[in-house]
Amino acid sequence: MKVCIDPGHGGHDSGAVGNGVKESALVLSIGRRVRDLLKPHVEVIMTRESDHFVSLSERCNIANDAACDIFVSLHANSAINTDAHGVETFTSGSDASRKLATLILNRHLEAVEQKNRGVKRANFHVLRNTRMPAVLQELGFVSNTGEAAILDSTANQEKMARAVTDGVLNFFQISSADEVEALTLEQRLVRIEKHLGLS
Repeated sequence: MKVCIDPGHGGHDSGAVGNGVKESALVLSIGRRVRDLLKPHVEVIMTRESDHFVSLSERCNIANDAACDIFVSLHANSAINTDAHGVETFTSGSDASRKLATLILNRHLEAVEQKNRGVKRANFHVLRNTRMPAVLQELGFVSNTGEAAILDSTANQEKMARAVTDGVLNFFQISSADEVEALTLEQRLVRIEKHLGLS
């Protein structure tokens, strides 16, 4: 099982900025946490691991060239209407991507108290040009004072990262990160072989 984690923006492209929160730094922090939580269980490919710019095409190429099983892009939202708030997950429209999006969104809403803006279909470049189930998670609105405070919290970033992790593991029919941490190496290998049809 191979998962691509895509922290959006980076380098000269800061993404959304508001209330002291910069999207590129926020999603990199969460993305690194997801990487560390997933690594004991699946192979993780990152589109970036530091504050540098990666084009949309490069992001897709990284995932496609590595033949990843799924692609998860992390973002934060912004709106002119500062009352806008909540978390939403976008998909390319395939059944598998919608299943992945629903699992990640549900885990997020269990972990952090935010408005559910739902699973939606979108024609974003990284969803359209990746050759695997792909989702784009909007973690909240930096333009909203209250939500920016939620996003800026280290504790909440950890919860969000664990929610993404659990959603990914659920997609691979592993119930939670906590459960899989208790497995022996041999048990993990059996699960991977079963997933790949080798046993």
